[in-house]
Amino acid sequence: MNFKLSLASLMLMVSMTAAAMPVQKAPRKKRRTLVANVAMTNFEFKPKELHVKAGTTVVWTDEEGTHQVTSDDGRSFSSPTLNPGQTFRHRFTKTGRYPYYCSFHGGKGGSGMSGVIIVER
Repeated sequence: MNFKLSLASLMLMVSMTAAAMPVQKAPRKKRRTLVANVAMTNFEFKPKELHVKAGTTVVWTDEEGTHQVTSDDGRSFSSPTLNPGQTFRHRFTKTGRYPYYCSFHGGKGGSGMSGVIIVER
């Protein structure tokens, strides 16, 4: 009888201790920031064609000269005038093809200093 009482008391103490312990939350998955880089050098965008996943931020870096990044449609994105060392960022959230050009050294449709961002799932 004493043994059964001791066993019951022990089980009660274990269950009460477990109930009193704080519950740890599962660690949150960190959302990875996707970044891709395009250099502006020698009157070219490098790479000229860039494939990225939706949600990626593209960073254009002016390595020499004065440039301006403008989407062919004139609405998707447009940078201010950039000088060497300056950057322009744009986050692409929708899939599609985004042709662009330097308004000083290129033109719509892939002429001169131009490039394209291809956003995939």
